[in-house]
Amino acid sequence: MAKTPGEACELLTKSPAYSRLSDTALKVYASNAALTFMWQAHKWRESLADFPPFYLTPGEPFHLDPDIDIPTDYWYLDKAWIDILYGGDTIDLDIYKTLTPSGYEGQPAAISYDQSRNGFIISPTPSEGFDAPNYVVRARYKKKPTQYTSTTLNQTALPFDDQHFHLFVQALRVAYYDILEDQRAGEVQYVGGRASYTGARGKFFGMLRETLIPEIQGAGVGYIVPEGNLSMGRW
Repeated sequence: MAKTPGEACELLTKSPAYSRLSDTALKVYASNAALTFMWQAHKWRESLADFPPFYLTPGEPFHLDPDIDIPTDYWYLDKAWIDILYGGDTIDLDIYKTLTPSGYEGQPAAISYDQSRNGFIISPTPSEGFDAPNYVVRARYKKKPTQYTSTTLNQTALPFDDQHFHLFVQALRVAYYDILEDQRAGEVQYVGGRASYTGARGKFFGMLRETLIPEIQGAGVGYIVPEGNLSMGRW
């Protein structure tokens, strides 16, 4: 049977160190904080989805709802590219937190989500010829994590395979210490653009790395957690 956040809370409250998790409000808040923490720490397959594709329009930098479909669980872009349908090629798009419409037109190279407009800005602005049906924007996005309530805490399963339940329990420890402003939560330090973690955070990322070793080895490349670009200007 799939594990729930309530089960993780019950497991921790068996230790006197986590007795305050018996409080319903704290339990719900900590469970949601733990899920968000774990959700962001890795590109879990359950956390990613394909964005509904949309066509470019020459001379138009904005692609907004309702002209394109914005999924209700959309959080942020993970990857974006342009498919050239009749050429069989693709153009990768860099993802920025913010963009302003470019002052010139050309081959699109970047994309950002504009929350105030509920849509995307493409830059440079697509020039003549970048139109339907030959040029279509495709993307993969990070979904918003589930938000639990006192009613669903023991009824709605965690959005991970049960083999990762131990990671959620550790994430719950991190959240619990954070809420209580307990130094055992640990902290993050950046050295040369790389993150280093201590305390419960450090233990979580150590456990995560150990859990993902088969995936890392199968990919044949180096692996860094948590996910995301540490640059201030981009995801």
